[in-house]
Amino acid sequence: MAGTVNSLGLGSGVLTADMIDKLRTNNEAQVIKPLDNRIASSQLKLKSFDLLNTLMSTFQTSVSKLSSDTLFLGRSVSGNSDAVSVSAAAGSDVQSFALSDIVTAKGDIFHSASIASKTTPLAPSAVGTGTLSLSIGTDAPIAINYTAATTLQELATAINDQAGTKVTASILQTGATTYELMIKADGVGANQNITLADSIPDATGLTAALGMTKIQTAGDATFKYNGIATTRPTNDITDLLNGVTVSLKQDQIPLTQVATIAITQNKTEISTEMALFVQTYNTLVTNIGDMTAYDKTAGKVGVFNGDNYIKSITRELNRTITSVDSTGKSLVDYGISLDRSGIMSLDSAVFDAKMTQDPVSLQNFLSGGTVVNGVTTTGVFDTLFDQMKNYTGHQKSLTNFQGNLTKTFDKLTKEHETMTKRLDDRYAIMTKQFGAYDAIISKINNQFSSLKQMIDAQSSSNN
Repeated sequence: MAGTVNSLGLGSGVLTADMIDKLRTNNEAQVIKPLDNRIASSQLKLKSFDLLNTLMSTFQTSVSKLSSDTLFLGRSVSGNSDAVSVSAAAGSDVQSFALSDIVTAKGDIFHSASIASKTTPLAPSAVGTGTLSLSIGTDAPIAINYTAATTLQELATAINDQAGTKVTASILQTGATTYELMIKADGVGANQNITLADSIPDATGLTAALGMTKIQTAGDATFKYNGIATTRPTNDITDLLNGVTVSLKQDQIPLTQVATIAITQNKTEISTEMALFVQTYNTLVTNIGDMTAYDKTAGKVGVFNGDNYIKSITRELNRTITSVDSTGKSLVDYGISLDRSGIMSLDSAVFDAKMTQDPVSLQNFLSGGTVVNGVTTTGVFDTLFDQMKNYTGHQKSLTNFQGNLTKTFDKLTKEHETMTKRLDDRYAIMTKQFGAYDAIISKINNQFSSLKQMIDAQSSSNN
């Protein structure tokens, strides 16, 4: 403001720009500074709310996982070996079983004698043309036509083109200049036997020229399930146990070897989620405590000190967490407790022991979902999740609280702009008035100076 009228005060020596600045500073201290402080406090509340909202969302996510049946229906499998691999779908029965004497299901495999070339005719002495008939199990034969000029490569290509996904023909290089034709059933099981027949049955036929020999015989998988001899036409068995897939990988050597399979609840994931729940809860309530704290001795005042709504969040959550269900159970029974400061702790040994002793009871208490006397049970985390939904989301209490904070900030900002403009206008007018008054005073001072000179001159002449 001092620079707006550089000559201000020259006439009076009193009505200066410095005086206007001091008056402006005094008015700002009375009017603008309190608004600045309130705006800063409002901004801090908005930033603190953003942190609170994030912590509430993180906590809600943790609660949501523990309220979901999916977490408790997960299964772990142990005991897999080179011979067998077992997988269990969510919700499959928790059980153990033994698999032994495993012989995998196989399909027929034929190979030819060594052939000197894969690109020269196979049977130059063959009489005319012929047909190689190839069939799988009881399927209709597939006719592979050949001539005296047919090569090993051409024969393999013809088999693959006409047999589709039933068999695969390939050429194996066994030496520097020797090759063998391999014909393998694509499926496994006793019905995957390959039959080869030649329309030219004597030594001049293609089959004789190839010298085909069976090196693997088709057969069903055989194994013992808990000592009971079992047979299946496949190595991927899904009808043995509900939700369980048994994949036979290779023959057991020795056959008497036993694979002991255990299907259990995925305890590791459940324990991890429970520990994460405790961590997110403690982070949330600790921050709420800091935001609402009042320590006169230490001079510590939280940004939301005195706000009953923010304080009530911890109270309401604690009420649910420490609640007792209709059977008299609470989270304390599962190793979860709160100390006097409201900090939660988890006794993992107690929790894991409960999960091992009675996983169904633990699931019912935590996530509910079991129908008892026609009524679906509600777990403690179902209740807690519903409670969290009342805080978060569109038009919920946290959203409304944030809306009020934003309205307050906007109102203060607008009031600050209004008051600043009023002061600007007021001191702009004052500057002009000071300028006018200063000019009048300067004129009076000049007139007084002239009058004084006249009086002084008259006084001197009289003497």
